[in-house]
Amino acid sequence: MDLFSGFSIQLAGFYILYSTSARAVFAKRKHNTFFYKRPHFSKAVGGLMLLGSTILFVIPLGITVGLLFSLLSLMTVSGFTIMLLPLRNGHTTPH
Repeated sequence: MDLFSGFSIQLAGFYILYSTSARAVFAKRKHNTFFYKRPHFSKAVGGLMLLGSTILFVIPLGITVGLLFSLLSLMTVSGFTIMLLPLRNGHTTPH
């Protein structure tokens, strides 16, 4: 249960950090504009969520394995988020 919670918090934290990016492509929804208009607040919340997810990985797995698992899952989450969100929103890149 701790690993699923940590993974979910990590996904939400990275999405919040992704929403603050000026180059991010996302649909005009309330939560996206809320995070985009408040970058300092969003970066603090997203960073704390990533730190919390790392702690949730370290507690059951130990320090080394927890940190490595946190890094590996962060790379997976970030890769999928950056690749798949523009496809979901129906935007294409200009040529």
